[in-house]
Amino acid sequence: MRLLMPFWNLNLLHRYRPQLEALAAYLDEFHIIYLEGEPEGSYADFHRLRFRRYPASKFLNWSLNLPRAWRQVRNIDIDAYYCLSGFWFEIYSHYFSKRSGRPYAVRLRGDQVRVTELLVKNRLKRWIKNNLYRGTLLEADLVIPISEKLRLKAIKLGVSPSKLTQPIPNGVDTDLFKPEKFPSELTVGYAGRISREKGSIFLTALMEKTPDIKYLVAGPIEDSAFKPPKNCEYLGVLPYEKMPEFYNRCSLIVLPSYTEGFPNVLLEAYACGRPLMASPICFPDPEARSLSIPLKLDVRLWVSNLEWLRGHYEDMVDVDISERRRWAEKYSWPEFGRRIVEALRRLIR
Repeated sequence: MRLLMPFWNLNLLHRYRPQLEALAAYLDEFHIIYLEGEPEGSYADFHRLRFRRYPASKFLNWSLNLPRAWRQVRNIDIDAYYCLSGFWFEIYSHYFSKRSGRPYAVRLRGDQVRVTELLVKNRLKRWIKNNLYRGTLLEADLVIPISEKLRLKAIKLGVSPSKLTQPIPNGVDTDLFKPEKFPSELTVGYAGRISREKGSIFLTALMEKTPDIKYLVAGPIEDSAFKPPKNCEYLGVLPYEKMPEFYNRCSLIVLPSYTEGFPNVLLEAYACGRPLMASPICFPDPEARSLSIPLKLDVRLWVSNLEWLRGHYEDMVDVDISERRRWAEKYSWPEFGRRIVEALRRLIR
């Protein structure tokens, strides 16, 4: 099987590399097209696109470059297009599919409608963007949700159940992500994109209201208003191989997201034996929720819980971490790759 996937900025690809390598292991050819960054690894054939820059908005630039992009990919012989859910990933995969007659599949990993509601203030732009997104999702030949709640969300948006697979969650490398000794004092970590839908404003307020607690933050800053306070050590974008060290430097991980599918952070933190303090939407099942601290997004509530944990830190680190580790071990990357390719083969047949 031969797939083509758009991913515009390879500088952000490292967090997706394990799942793409797992997918590539079952493919004959895997092509990734991109605009920025430099390729790393030999699991795919990378193709850099050349866009023309128009004196117009970003939206119009991306739209006007659709035919130009097609001319650069039309000679790549493939069986299907595959994309991670996201506005432009789907727009381009949909366009390529229409021009080539090849099917396209969407890996549904989040609630794009909710993201647009949080990020786009102009009602008209929000309406246009959500309707374009919904249209491309409805016309996808296959939708592969990351969790049950996203499968139900897709049905609510109008996706035919016949186009939906059962949920296929991500995996985690439990040989790489392993627990080590907890730090000597309460240290709170945040990993992932620092953006509004991930709770960047909430995270900043939480750090400012707990100045005696140390925070470690890793990930790309997508919210230009984010300014780490003095009690926060911002580590930048860490290589994937450095993430186990990050989790083990932390006592617990916070995840104040407004929308989530099935967070990689949850799997990786649990593999390292670390609990989460997170909004309820971050937990895919009751068992995962029972192993952490789910809290509604009320800063005062989070502050009081962190202060309590700081005062009872010895009790916190003495808790048996094996249950979190056991939960994470259910999810492997080889199983992920096998199930994704099995679904794509059925689509092509």
